[in-house]
Amino acid sequence: MENFDYIKKVLNRDFDTFSGIELEALCEAILIESKQFNRIGSYWDKKGENKIDIVAINDFDKRILIIEVKRQLKRYSHNKLVMKSSGLLSKLKLKNYQIDYQFFSLDNLDEQLKLFTTKK
Repeated sequence: MENFDYIKKVLNRDFDTFSGIELEALCEAILIESKQFNRIGSYWDKKGENKIDIVAINDFDKRILIIEVKRQLKRYSHNKLVMKSSGLLSKLKLKNYQIDYQFFSLDNLDEQLKLFTTKK
């Protein structure tokens, strides 16, 4: 078929979306492999406005990790993540849990790998 121009257009158009999805999957896999959490997933509010990329919960240590995943560090806003997660936290109703907010990106992936692959 050799329709390379068409394939190139699709790749250029959709690269950001697909690479973001793959980066989220990689970060989730890192957390799963760390064996530090018993529940890992994502969250959307009912309106579909506030998406949390990754929520990792350790019920034994009473710890919630709320993570934003972006390809570039400059697109991350800690305050926005805290605000977006308020609905999630009220829905979970987990008392006395330590809440940590983190950012995963291509810019800090090495640091995150070290943090979650170091044996504890």
